[in-house]
Amino acid sequence: MFVFLFSFSAISYVFNSKFIRFFLFAIVFLIVSFLLVLIDAKFIEPEKIVITKHSYNLTGSADSDPVRVVLVSDIHIGSETIGDLEKKVSLINQQNPDLILIAGDFVNSNPDEVAKLRPLRELRAKYGTYAVLGNHDYALWTSGLIGGENSNLALAQSVSDELESDGINVLRNEFEQINIRTKPFELYGSDDLWSGRNKYLESNLNLPKIILVHERIAINETVIPTKSLILSGHTHCGEVRIPFVTQYILANVMRGFGDVVGGWNRRNNHVDDYVTCGLTRGTTGFRLFTNPEITVIDIN
Repeated sequence: MFVFLFSFSAISYVFNSKFIRFFLFAIVFLIVSFLLVLIDAKFIEPEKIVITKHSYNLTGSADSDPVRVVLVSDIHIGSETIGDLEKKVSLINQQNPDLILIAGDFVNSNPDEVAKLRPLRELRAKYGTYAVLGNHDYALWTSGLIGGENSNLALAQSVSDELESDGINVLRNEFEQINIRTKPFELYGSDDLWSGRNKYLESNLNLPKIILVHERIAINETVIPTKSLILSGHTHCGEVRIPFVTQYILANVMRGFGDVVGGWNRRNNHVDDYVTCGLTRGTTGFRLFTNPEITVIDIN
């Protein structure tokens, strides 16, 4: 009896001590916090599209009537529904774009997904919609497949044909001269880097340029002689953005993704770039501290 009472007293003392109460509280707090973060990353942030708005002086003018460019990328329709895409198309149109630019990765890699892109034909821009292809459009879903020999050319052509039939101009290493109000510039669309089909071909016109490409590292800024803005996607801004960690992984581990998570970057004194976070809810199904993005850039 004495032994039992002594044991009970000892256990009561331990569980009533401040240290044990704090320890148990900390464990419960960590579990609840992890579950809340998990719920946010799975059900909240992937569904919340952020519309970011910027201005950029490309042509040197400073009037009050800029060209509105809406940039999106990484639709990954295989991870979405047709209804999801219809809602995103509506959001893009609500930005009243002069020009819509789509920086590749329309499908996940499956040919059956191509027909689901049809809602893109409802995109409305005063001066047209332009697109380039991404690595997934060539069925190159991992950096281990980088190289032309692994590219699914039939899938890429199927995606391109579908986009063209939906009224979207697909640029594959080619220029398009754009004249919007009093702001002439050139739009260059580069084919995908991972497929080995990307090129940068300089034109004879000494005009400022917007360069649309899936992977920002596909373009070497040292070969660009005029004022230029490079627009890209590909990284999904890490999908799960942990300060310093995500940046390190993209730059040093996942080398095919480039060394920038997202946002603005200065290349040199006349070339800048912007990496958008993509429209997909995430190929992993999770997004944390990096929502799907529609990028609006008012260009002078």
